[in-house]
Amino acid sequence: MKTLRDRLPTIILSDVRFVLTVPAIWTDSAKEFMHEAAEMAGIASNRLILALEPEAASIHCQNIPTEILTSGAGLSISEVGTQYLIADIGEFGPIDGQSRDERIAGGTGDFTVHEKLDNGKLKEVSKASGGAFGGINVDKRLFHFFSKLFGEEAFTQLKSEEICDYLDIFRDFEIKKRTVTDDCEKNYVIRLPSSLLQFASNNNPGFRKNAESTDFKGHVNFWHDKLKIDSTLMKSLFTESIQNITTHIEGILQGFPKVRQILLVGGYGECIILQDDIRKCFPQQDLIIPQECELAVVKGAVLFGHDSKVIFERILRYSYGTNSHSKFDPSVHCEDRKYVDDYGITRCRGSFYTLVKAGEKITSKGHIISSAIFALSKNQSEIEYKIFYTEKTNTIYLDDDCKFLGKLIIPLTGDKDTNRKCNVSFTFGLTEICCKVTEKSSGRDIEAKFEMLE
Repeated sequence: MKTLRDRLPTIILSDVRFVLTVPAIWTDSAKEFMHEAAEMAGIASNRLILALEPEAASIHCQNIPTEILTSGAGLSISEVGTQYLIADIGEFGPIDGQSRDERIAGGTGDFTVHEKLDNGKLKEVSKASGGAFGGINVDKRLFHFFSKLFGEEAFTQLKSEEICDYLDIFRDFEIKKRTVTDDCEKNYVIRLPSSLLQFASNNNPGFRKNAESTDFKGHVNFWHDKLKIDSTLMKSLFTESIQNITTHIEGILQGFPKVRQILLVGGYGECIILQDDIRKCFPQQDLIIPQECELAVVKGAVLFGHDSKVIFERILRYSYGTNSHSKFDPSVHCEDRKYVDDYGITRCRGSFYTLVKAGEKITSKGHIISSAIFALSKNQSEIEYKIFYTEKTNTIYLDDDCKFLGKLIIPLTGDKDTNRKCNVSFTFGLTEICCKVTEKSSGRDIEAKFEMLE
């Protein structure tokens, strides 16, 4: 805001729409966490929208002249009917790799396939997929390498006592990472902080000589405050990460033979060795890399903020449903789940009522699903309406690989002797799930928050 006010002195916070980018493979609860964090930072909910990172990158690259692409000159993803794979592979994140959730937060690989429509919009033809495939995995391998070379105790001590020096190592490595190639004669030099050398020497005075008798013999060389790493060892740090990426891309391409271009964006996309390996693995596809590909998501997010309906159609990643206590059907439900409620209706305990199914195609308007809910007991003062999700499309019971997403707490009013009902409407297919609750008897809207975070 300070920059905006410097350039536009009359601007106020309510004039600004904020766009927060998140990985497409994040769960709805993870997106909600980011939304609430933004609200805590002072951004009003009605001025905030979420953008999915591969979508933002795809939007940005529609507007790039092909002559300024760093790779793929003469190619275009803006022709009507073109299908292309977006690989948005992040770079930065936590370094020690101790937490799976932290790894996913810091270095995801998001993959999807888009198709250009004749109305200038884009549609998703392959639902978002991916995992913790980003550059953080290379950092993790470096962490283990340094722990073995200098001693785990020394490297842990560096992190706890000299965090700035610890971070400087990885900042230096981020720059080196992007220059790694298949050149077997090339060596890479990393500057070592004096604190690390001192900690290592205190714990093991002969650590420099010991390096010559370890698995790293012939691959590393100390020179004063520098460490020289040969090409073989440096490339080995990338092996697992690149294999995960190329294997995942291969799996997607098998289902979409029309894809002839791969759009590579994200900080990790700047790495030469990753670019080269993708070209080798997929010679039938053209690799397109925009200039400053690490900024493609940010620039695309601005465009998305002006026109969020440019993504005309998405594919749902999950099936969503509720614990419905539906009427018992002997042809479908097990006898041990049968029970009779306070109103004499025979129901099935723990049944899954599907609201939308994984794989459904949803337009940019979203898909609104309305469901009537009611009190099961005369003594209820509120209804706890829980939502679950699963990757399956034919779920009958909640225990069929369902995961809890969140709940609505709906206050009840009216005569307890009547079957008190509410209407709940959910909108699926947008970047966030929206909901609305209406009391059936009065038609009034009920204020009920959909809580996805405990």
